[in-house]
Amino acid sequence: RAWVIFNGTSGASPVIRSSFNVSSVVRNGTGDYSINFTNALSDANYADTYGATGGSAGFAMPYIATASYATYKTSLLLRFNTYSTGGSLTDSNSTSAAIFR
Repeated sequence: RAWVIFNGTSGASPVIRSSFNVSSVVRNGTGDYSINFTNALSDANYADTYGATGGSAGFAMPYIATASYATYKTSLLLRFNTYSTGGSLTDSNSTSAAIFR
């Protein structure tokens, strides 16, 4: 298992606020993140869930990321996207993910 909460608006290397079994988070592009696990999971058949609120201007932005989904999963990495209520890829100042195996 693993979990992380990070600022997704802080450049190529998002600032991790808190985590478990996460060595780093990479911002691949707008609303496109990769989470690298410290210790490998047994395989890529894990449950994953995400959340994102706010935008680069702060928590008071008028949207919540309404859709997030995994685009690539391995035992060492999870890549996922976050979208605005308008349906476009978006960054968030409070992005989180939880992984269960």
